[in-house]
Amino acid sequence: MSDKDDDFNECFLKGTIAVLAEDEFGASFSDDNNNAFFEAFFEEYVKDGRPKKIKTWARKRLADVFKCVTNRPDWYGDDPEWPFVDGKPCIFISQLEVENTENGRLLGTERTLYLFAAKVIDPDGSWTLTYRVISRSHELRGLKITPNNSD
Repeated sequence: MSDKDDDFNECFLKGTIAVLAEDEFGASFSDDNNNAFFEAFFEEYVKDGRPKKIKTWARKRLADVFKCVTNRPDWYGDDPEWPFVDGKPCIFISQLEVENTENGRLLGTERTLYLFAAKVIDPDGSWTLTYRVISRSHELRGLKITPNNSD
């Protein structure tokens, strides 16, 4: 296969999994700095013999990496913002509604906070949890993103 074919396949795969991640998992690759995660994903696709049924192949892998403690995020706004740490997607923990109360107003407009975490292994073998919080204004409630679990 030529480099031109590889470039096309890589672009096609990236587009396919980006749409699949957003539509079915409420996830995104926007925080995948330097495309580290996607590059590893593409290498696995090549190693697996470039399966023809890309969605079927990718669906299982995406379910394995965009993990949730319980439920998937119920996003408000244009796009999901799934955070990454060290080139890997964080685990979604929960979301919290900051309501229009006296103390809630101290934080600005009503909003939803999305809490994610990643276990980071240190060079000495110890580990720490790294947390990421995504904040969305309730003004975006009309632009709700709901994962679609259909084929």
